[in-house]
Amino acid sequence: MPVSKKHLRRRSSLPRSRKAEDTNPLSARFNTAEFKAGDEPETRDLSITPEDIGTEVLQVSDKDRPTPEKEPLTGWLVIIEGPGRGSSFPLVRGVNILGQGIDQQVSLDFGDAKIASENHARLIFDEATQMFLLEHHMGDIWISNQKLAGPRELNTGDQFQIGETVLHFVALCGQSFDW
Repeated sequence: MPVSKKHLRRRSSLPRSRKAEDTNPLSARFNTAEFKAGDEPETRDLSITPEDIGTEVLQVSDKDRPTPEKEPLTGWLVIIEGPGRGSSFPLVRGVNILGQGIDQQVSLDFGDAKIASENHARLIFDEATQMFLLEHHMGDIWISNQKLAGPRELNTGDQFQIGETVLHFVALCGQSFDW
């Protein structure tokens, strides 16, 4: 049976007088008369407690996370092959978490689908031993065509692969220098 143009026409349940942006909840209009200068919107704490889920919850806020602005630089990672080639990342004391998420200290968000969004790997600068240690957490890491099975010391010039991404490690701190 042939379909008439009448049946192909898109029908809208909205009155013709309403504009499309009026139906978008993200374009809500605020009555500015209701707010006075200096007024702050009410906020609620929606965080999950360990009691809510029955397990221990590790909460690390951005203010607690070490960054080069808060901690002295200890080294760098540079992508030498794969998505993001040429990008560099500063490393700090303690644990540097690698993953695709924007909240990771080393955010490898360049389209490599084989990299976990969070905690793919950890690169740790241990102040007591003055050593850098690389360990896998949520994903595989390859060094010299061998899968990383446990923590491994990294030295300047070492390279490792996560997914399709090859990273080159450069240490600033170590036995000869530390802040």
